[in-house]
Amino acid sequence: FAANLRQDMYDRVQTFAFSNIDKFSTASIVTRLTTDVTNLQNAYLMIIRMAIRGPVMILFSMIVAMRINVEISMTFLVVIPILAVLLALIVLRVHPIFKRVFETYDGLNNVVQEDLRGIRVVKSFGQEKRETDRFREAAGRLMQIQRRNEIFWATLYPFVTILMTAGTYFVMYFGGVHVLDGTMTPGQLVQFLAYAGML
Repeated sequence: FAANLRQDMYDRVQTFAFSNIDKFSTASIVTRLTTDVTNLQNAYLMIIRMAIRGPVMILFSMIVAMRINVEISMTFLVVIPILAVLLALIVLRVHPIFKRVFETYDGLNNVVQEDLRGIRVVKSFGQEKRETDRFREAAGRLMQIQRRNEIFWATLYPFVTILMTAGTYFVMYFGGVHVLDGTMTPGQLVQFLAYAGML
């Protein structure tokens, strides 16, 4: 998918008229051919995993878990909506940051391309320090945006882990009570935990 997309985009760029070349900077085209295609490739892989396999696993895990024990399965009705809200919050918060990252990549690619194109001029006029500072500034902007993104992920991820651990704890606790009552076997509890992990 990615190789074909890159080839088609490259072929399309080769047919650009001068008006198109004036409209799209080379740095922007390089970003589209590299970073954007890689992101589309990753999105395609995620769609296969999450949009197809994920819902099927959730549905069947929930059905089988309810067949084992309906009462303990109610734990999922509390945990899953909270997890969904957290994930939605992450997506809504991170999307604008990724948009800024792509714009910053364009700027960084532009600086690198200008430096490579005019390397003789830069050397002959002794502008290495100025160009190095320009590159550092562009790379620094990218680093700041990425750092903000990572801090947000690092802040929210423990809550997701705590929520999942709390769900496992409640399943173990209530499952243990049912095993002691004799309404559930230890094997069923292990099965239930496996399906809870899938969920």
